[in-house]
Amino acid sequence: MDNHSAHDINEHPQDGISKELLSHLYTSSTIEDAARLLGVGVTALKKRCREVGITRWPHRQLQSLNNMIKGLQAMLSPSGDDECIKEAIQQIEQHVTLVVQDPSYEIPKNVFRLRQAQFKDKHNAKRKRSNKESDNDDVSTAEGGSR
Repeated sequence: MDNHSAHDINEHPQDGISKELLSHLYTSSTIEDAARLLGVGVTALKKRCREVGITRWPHRQLQSLNNMIKGLQAMLSPSGDDECIKEAIQQIEQHVTLVVQDPSYEIPKNVFRLRQAQFKDKHNAKRKRSNKESDNDDVSTAEGGSR
């Protein structure tokens, strides 16, 4: 009987973690949450990921793509004549599938540019709302001071 085999299993619990389990986890959890669920440290989990061919944890990338899809869906008109937007949603959904299948898949530059444009629009809208609110505060303060 080999005394080292039981010791090795306890010392390296991440060795029993399959690529399938990891792929399920990276679609729904941050790497920190996945490590906690599996009862291993983040470093050990990263090491196991590299051993099974996962070079980076794609959770944030998947989350970003899914947020892009939600943003585009919000832009769809009720009449449903937005073929360009529908096509963009389908393309991003394909990229999500490819990232799930292969976490090292590189998202094309045009998708990054679309994401940047969405961030910029969201930021500008937020800034515009903030400016309106501060203008309203200024007006109410001025009115309150003149009474």
